[in-house]
This record gives sequence, structure tokens and C-alpha cells, in this order.
Amino acid sequence: MRKEQFLQLVEEAKSGSNPIISDKSFEGFTLSKMDLSRITFNACRFDSVDFDNCKFKLTDLRNSTLLMCLFDGCNFEGAHLEGTVWQRCDGSLVTFDGCKMNESHFDHGKWNVVYWMGCELQGLQMEGVRLMQSVMQSSDLVGAVMKDCEFEQNRFMQSKVSNARFISVMFHDTSLDRVLGGSIPNTEFVGCYFGSSDFSGMELDGIRFHRCNFRSAFFNGASLQWTDFQDSQVNNSNFRSCKFNQTNFRGVDLSNAQFDEDLDRSKLISDSMEV
Repeated sequence: MRKEQFLQLVEEAKSGSNPIISDKSFEGFTLSKMDLSRITFNACRFDSVDFDNCKFKLTDLRNSTLLMCLFDGCNFEGAHLEGTVWQRCDGSLVTFDGCKMNESHFDHGKWNVVYWMGCELQGLQMEGVRLMQSVMQSSDLVGAVMKDCEFEQNRFMQSKVSNARFISVMFHDTSLDRVLGGSIPNTEFVGCYFGSSDFSGMELDGIRFHRCNFRSAFFNGASLQWTDFQDSQVNNSNFRSCKFNQTNFRGVDLSNAQFDEDLDRSKLISDSMEV
């Protein structure tokens, strides 16, 4: 459907004559400063639609697909976005405030200065996404899966991260030290890069960092009991005042890492052999 038909359906939805827009496909137009609040788009498809400073307050887009859409300055407040697919979409200056986004999927795309505040993000999937200068604050990321993503200058502020998987994710100046409770239980990192990431004071007991590359990371004061760093690189990373117990450093060169002066590095290696 083209823009004229879309606008007609929106008008009917606002008037109450046709409150639910279901199983419709819309393609190739721009919407500027449009208020789409309180409209239900059930399992709809948006293809190459540009949303410029649009408002989505309490909008219901559950199980809808957004393909190659652009979101610039948009505000999603209390929106239902469960099961949505955001495929090759780009966005900047976007706010998701109190949104329900469980099992949503971001498949490639670039997002710059995005705020997720108080959102339900259980089972969130991101693949091939570049996320820059963004914040996930007071949100729930239980069971999230991130793969082949690039995160730059992002923050996870008082968000719950657990049972999550990060696979081949690049963290540039992106830290997890301010997650809820300072811990990320049952979370796994495989083949990830961490540049100047801060884990200071965190409880990382039992966390698996497998084949990861840490460059100038900060673990100062962190609890690393049973933490698995197998086959990782920890160049110029700071492990001062950390708590070690059965920490796995198998296949890890510790010569360029920083530890307390009285710590016996050979003991760390021998303990790893017993894990």
C-alpha cells in the first residue's frame, strides 16, 4: 500500500471505525512529524518507510516487520513491540521509553544515540547491528543474544543482564560495570573484542570469556572466581585487587597484564590447570 492508503487507514483507526490495522503491507514513503499513538498495527509490514520525528505513544506493532526503514528523532513511549523484526533499519536520536520488546529482533542496521529506558527486552536478538553512543537504562535483558555486532561508547545503566550470550561482538569503550547489581550471571562471551572496557568491582564469578581479546580493560577489584578466560588475550588489562579462585587462564599470556605486586602469576596458571 502507498502513502495515501496508509493515511486513510490511520484516520479510520483514530476515529474508531476500523481500530485495528492487520496484515497490511506499506512501502516506499516518508512520514514526517506524524502522531501514530494508540494505533494497533497487527503483524504488518513496513518496507522502505522513513519515519521522521514521529510519535509512537502506546502504539501496538506486535509481530510486525520493518524492512529498510529509517527512524530519525522518533519517540516510542509505552509501545508494544513484542516479536517485531527490524531488518536493515537505521535510526538516530530514538527513544524507547517503557516499551515491551520481548523477543524482538534487530537484524543489521546502524543506530546512533538511542535510549532504551525501562524497557522489557527479554530474549532480544541483535545480529550485525552497529550501535553507537546509546544507553540501555533500567531495562531487562534476560536471555538476550547479540551476534556480530559493534558497540561503540554505549552504556548499560542499572539494566538486568543475565543468561545472555554475546558472540563476536566488538565493544569499543563500552562497559558493563553499571549493570544492575554489578553482576551478569550465567552470561557468555565468545570471540568478543573489548577495547578500554570497564569491569571494575563487578561480580563476574563463573562468567565465560572464551577466545576474547581484551585491550586495556579494567577488572580492578572484580570477583573472578571460576571465571573462564580460556584462549583469550588480556594485553595491558588491569587485574589489580581482584579475587581469584579457580580462575581459568588456560592458553592466556599474562605477561602484559597488570596484577598486584605480591600475586604469584605462576600460581594462577597452575590453578587454571586444575579447573
